[in-house]
Amino acid sequence: MAVGTCCEDRNHPYVGFATEDSVINYLADKRIIGAGEATHGTSDFQLLKYELFKALVKRHGFRALALEVPNSSVQAANDYILHSIGDPKAAIKKLTYWTYHTEETFALLEWIREHNSSVSDSDKVRIFGIDISFTVDPQRLKDSLLPLERVSEAMIDSLGMISQLAGKLGPVAHDQWASLDRLASKFLNYVQHDKDFRHRFGETYRRNLELSLIGLKQFTSVRLLPKRKQSTSYRDSCMASNAVWVSENLSPNKKLFIGAHNGHIQNVRFESRYYPMGYFLKQQAGDAYYSVGFQFSRGDFSAVLYRPELKRFKGIGKATIEKGTKYSLGELLYATGFGNLFVHFPDPKLKAGPSLFYKNAVMRSIGCCYNPKRDPTQYQRGIPSELYDGMFFIPATEKTSMVD
Repeated sequence: MAVGTCCEDRNHPYVGFATEDSVINYLADKRIIGAGEATHGTSDFQLLKYELFKALVKRHGFRALALEVPNSSVQAANDYILHSIGDPKAAIKKLTYWTYHTEETFALLEWIREHNSSVSDSDKVRIFGIDISFTVDPQRLKDSLLPLERVSEAMIDSLGMISQLAGKLGPVAHDQWASLDRLASKFLNYVQHDKDFRHRFGETYRRNLELSLIGLKQFTSVRLLPKRKQSTSYRDSCMASNAVWVSENLSPNKKLFIGAHNGHIQNVRFESRYYPMGYFLKQQAGDAYYSVGFQFSRGDFSAVLYRPELKRFKGIGKATIEKGTKYSLGELLYATGFGNLFVHFPDPKLKAGPSLFYKNAVMRSIGCCYNPKRDPTQYQRGIPSELYDGMFFIPATEKTSMVD
């Protein structure tokens, strides 16, 4: 699917005249772009996001891709796209969440590796993880810190408890978290300020390890908060902070493309429940941040499915929606018969038309898990033009293909 596909009637007021040039040109002067998805397992959304990113790489100098994973999980992917080291499918499976373990992501890695093979180091595309981290790469820390004789091997091994303790609360766990938090702070301080480390490994390596440790410190810190304060807003504020940090410290031209769920990249509060990453990015970057939402009407997608016989979610499989909820945004757009659309909400020609995008609407919002019996609840209410700066609509979708 090419970027900017839309209905044949380009003069229709619903459409921001979304030829490929105009879609990309809307984004040309943006520093940070958040591209969403209405489900984590829709092939069309992944392909369209990746095509959008590739076009921005080729035409507007984007060199940094941020994913909704901890930075500690992207090292193998970077080894492959930068140095052709390792197995790309194995690298994909090291990305923390199954939503990236797809043939669509594999094809993107192959494209980036090919791009990187023919450009200078400063023009190479790199991948970063901006989520908080509950995992650590002990061997990488040992390779980095043990030669400096600042920490012991046992101290590094003890950080492995973070993944074991994830989800545990209570007085005992709190003491353990406090100890791990102090340890994470110590490692982060070494990487940030130790002159020997800077001299031995160089600035790019140091910054990358620093980002991984920032994510780790964010995770240990939140576990020390009362449970009522361990909110989604905290996670999203950390992701926004990390995205800005990557833009300022690891992107050669400060440009950053973020791929995440609609619920993270949108500009305003999520139904009075939490503040998303996009809200914080809008506060910090203003109009230099552009969010692109994705919607659909019906079709297939991958998800962790609800198993009635087990009374819980288990196993990744194909979910199917044959028809959306009446009067939802997806169904209203589907009824127009226009096909794939891109809408740039600030477009004055769009504002002069029907108010479909400028009033409260019901929009799909499906995460990793799906229960068809609860389908009517897996929507979000809001004003599309307030939630996003632009939106892609795909009438009928296909599921992602999982790598072997």
